Amino acid sequence: MTKDKLKGMITLGTLLGVMGLIFIFFSVRFGTSLADGWLAAQGGFANSSMYELRVEANTNNFS
Repeated sequence: MTKDKLKGMITLGTLLGVMGLIFIFFSVRFGTSLADGWLAAQGGFANSSMYELRVEANTNNFS
């Protein structure tokens, strides 16, 4: 493996690692934001248990 390819792999690995940490630390914010968008698409009215399920499912997608 050449030095250029090794540098590229290290850079890619670091970038993916940082993105993964961001997704883990902000998964609740992302999940809540997606659920809020879903709630707005429903006209602002939905069953609270369904909203909670959406928040949990979307949060789990990012963690």
